[in-house]
Amino acid sequence: PSFTTKDLTFAVLLFLIAGLITYSFGFDYSKISSSVFTVVSISVAVYIAVAAALLDSRYAVALKSAVDAKITTKTQLGVLSEYLRWAGRFSIITIAISCFFVVLPSEKAMVLVQQLIKQASVIEAVGQLASSIAFGVFALNILFLWRIFVFLINSLNKSA
Repeated sequence: PSFTTKDLTFAVLLFLIAGLITYSFGFDYSKISSSVFTVVSISVAVYIAVAAALLDSRYAVALKSAVDAKITTKTQLGVLSEYLRWAGRFSIITIAISCFFVVLPSEKAMVLVQQLIKQASVIEAVGQLASSIAFGVFALNILFLWRIFVFLINSLNKSA
């Protein structure tokens, strides 16, 4: 397993809670999509910098030889690699979603959806659902950014 049950449960709950809250209050992801694009792009740069800094470093050797305390089937380097892999995946998804919301403002998106679906109530629900899913995925990005940060700080403290 790549994550603990606690981590997976927290991630699923975060996604669902973020989605439900934003759906309930009718938050519009298109209003923040450009800012989200910027935040996630910076996050990707951090992930790349972390991976690049680890290449051929003594720190990576230390992480590779230390078994992770929570996931005992992996080394600390393996856990960090897995976090970076998942963070990268969610970042790409978030960037794609944000691009869609930036390129297709909500009015045009609604017209597009209207052409596909003829009932107005269903159209509004689909638009709000898409927005809520986007908020949920963005919340997962923040979670992975936080987990990577905490992992690196904890690892640095142990190696110091």
